[in-house]
Amino acid sequence: TFHTIPSPEMRGKPVNIISGFIGPHGIVITKNEDIVITELYANRITILNKEEKKVKSFGTMGTKAGQITFPYGVAISHDGHVLVTDNHRLQKLTFEGHCVKSVGSSKTGNGPLQFNGPMGITV
Repeated sequence: TFHTIPSPEMRGKPVNIISGFIGPHGIVITKNEDIVITELYANRITILNKEEKKVKSFGTMGTKAGQITFPYGVAISHDGHVLVTDNHRLQKLTFEGHCVKSVGSSKTGNGPLQFNGPMGITV
């Protein structure tokens, strides 16, 4: 099955959506046409190259900075980091999975910089 991914870099180009992911949820295409996918039930981020070959995966379940719990949305920041929404946080990660910054907490809230299950993100 072929689908068109409506990102600026890939608009109008067919991309073969492949199987083998555990709860794929968020997807973004980088400037160099790598495909970044959140795997909701595997608590990880998987990166494919433009030939759809797996380059790497990172993430372990947890609430510490750099750990991922139920990742939903994903985007790429202007400075080239992976932005991911998970559980009740927003994290800025390197492509190796190291946390640059984390906002929110492991618990839901309605105070400043607290989130209640953020699902999407865009840059």
